[in-house]
Amino acid sequence: STQLYSALLNLTEKGPFDVVNATPKDQGLKAWRRLHQRYDAMSGSRKRALLGAILRPGRAKEADGLATLLKWEEQVKRYERRRARDGTRPTIADDIKIAIVETLGPEKFEEHLMLNSEKLETYDMVRAEIVAYLEKKTSTTLISTATAQLGADHK
Repeated sequence: STQLYSALLNLTEKGPFDVVNATPKDQGLKAWRRLHQRYDAMSGSRKRALLGAILRPGRAKEADGLATLLKWEEQVKRYERRRARDGTRPTIADDIKIAIVETLGPEKFEEHLMLNSEKLETYDMVRAEIVAYLEKKTSTTLISTATAQLGADHK
């Protein structure tokens, strides 16, 4: 505990340093606990805000679809890593994840997923379909842009 206290004192500055410094000397675990509560605690309002961002991500442009999906999945992981007050870890059911990601992209994208919903039974299957769809659309856009550029260069 003494070594942890010294390490925290040496590695922190400004606000975190003040938290460690306000802890009785040689009580490194207590200092760590205070830092964790102050800077990593998932308060009720922060947890609700994160859940709100997960449940209502908004539509992304087709070009930003993959980045938006990855960001959304990171938010889900962060939410599911946090323990509830009773010590359990919350999870978001596959059906809820599917319903949310269906609305992430443009309406054409949502329609594509709905038309193929019978074969897309799990989140992993839906995710694979989304990635394939976005990669195909992105490569088609890149090819069209390159073709247009080549045509302009030859004139």
